[in-house]
Amino acid sequence: IQGLEAGTYAVIAQDKQSSFTLDVDNALPSEDDEQEYVFGENVTVEEMSVNIMESFPVQVSVSLSGYLPDGCTELHEITAQREDQTFTIEIVTRRPAGDVACTMAIEPFEENLALDVEGLPAGEYTVRYGDLIQTFTLDVDNG
Repeated sequence: IQGLEAGTYAVIAQDKQSSFTLDVDNALPSEDDEQEYVFGENVTVEEMSVNIMESFPVQVSVSLSGYLPDGCTELHEITAQREDQTFTIEIVTRRPAGDVACTMAIEPFEENLALDVEGLPAGEYTVRYGDLIQTFTLDVDNG
């Protein structure tokens, strides 16, 4: 019934008949009706851990878990920027703009982010998100 306009419809199958009514048009929003979003950093990260894979070159990922403030807010983008020996993680959330009905319960999340460690020299590195700090060590040059 996707794409049908509002109205009453009859369904006939052999000698049986039934009807249904659509109160509104049953169409997906078009590209012209694209939802507007408000972007921000409305997220609480409770735990962060660093995982080092046994491979060469070594691969490193960060596991993040926490919660979003309501049912409309979602993770939009997670990035890690490196400056010298420190990776700083940034999380961008998005939420529909305007007056929307949202569940007012916190929504848990778990995400993994691969760090770009290929080619880095041996040494100790720090990963930060807000007040959360973890370290990891590359025992040999990773390249």
